Amino acid sequence: MLNKIKLNLYSNNYKVEKNFLNKSEVNYFYKSIRKEIKSIQKDYFPYMDFNRYFNTMYQLENRLSRILSYRVLNSEKFKKIKKKIDKNSFINPLFYIHVFKKKKLNSKKSLPFLDTLLHYDFPYKLYANTYWVGLLPANEKTGTICFPKTKKLISKFLPNKKFINKYNAEKYIQNHKKLDPLIKKDINMISLDPGSAVRWSSEVCHGATRAEYGDSLRITFNFRTILKKHLYMSEPNIIKFVEDFNNDVDIYNFLNLANLGDYKFCERMIKKNKRFIKFKNYLNGLNKKKCDNLIKSNPLKTPNWREEYSFTKNNFF
Repeated sequence: MLNKIKLNLYSNNYKVEKNFLNKSEVNYFYKSIRKEIKSIQKDYFPYMDFNRYFNTMYQLENRLSRILSYRVLNSEKFKKIKKKIDKNSFINPLFYIHVFKKKKLNSKKSLPFLDTLLHYDFPYKLYANTYWVGLLPANEKTGTICFPKTKKLISKFLPNKKFINKYNAEKYIQNHKKLDPLIKKDINMISLDPGSAVRWSSEVCHGATRAEYGDSLRITFNFRTILKKHLYMSEPNIIKFVEDFNNDVDIYNFLNLANLGDYKFCERMIKKNKRFIKFKNYLNGLNKKKCDNLIKSNPLKTPNWREEYSFTKNNFF
């Protein structure tokens, strides 16, 4: 599909949409996130007091942040979001909630300037628009979304012909002392009030900065939209995948949570909603001891996005 669209990978066009969410909607999303953060603690980390759990587990994107995303951003939330976007759009199945609570750092060790390296968004080789929404103030102090100002900096991060990004997180960290001086003098860092959003397309290079100060808290979520005219340029299996996800977000979230090891939430959903009973045998087939270990021993590991939705190969649909 991407080869059918004329892309300008040197574009730095983005738009700030003030009051994308109103105050009551900000409060609604914020409370939903806080509720599930506490629920995850109760399910898997009851032996930790809340402050220790929260300050330890929510510093970077990891397994728990993916579980949080799939628990919170359900069909009810997307119904609210869809009212604010182009009616001729689908929601891309990859979406994220980021809750970053930064510790005070006593070490003088040089840390990367960016929390999220400069990159392009081309998952499933789809052309999409990303919305990055703040639920608390986002700025240089908390860390925030950023965009290169010039072609010179963009050229350092251009993807290859298959639209694979030049750097992954590990490679950026290894090279950050060389790259960060170039980045610091040549990016726009966006300040957002709660409820405001930044929107950009797949052809725009972007990243997110690290918090300037310890003890800062940033809560944002992002999602992508795909115009129908662009989706229908894709392969048939991708078209079906996106259409099916949009028709039943909750089923897809449920199966992602099962694959991430969140069997306690899934058990509750089976008891609560008859629609999920058909997956009971699948859930029972999961090794609960292994799932416990997956979450408790490896909560800070970041799952590869390519592993998500792997259950679509199981012929559930």
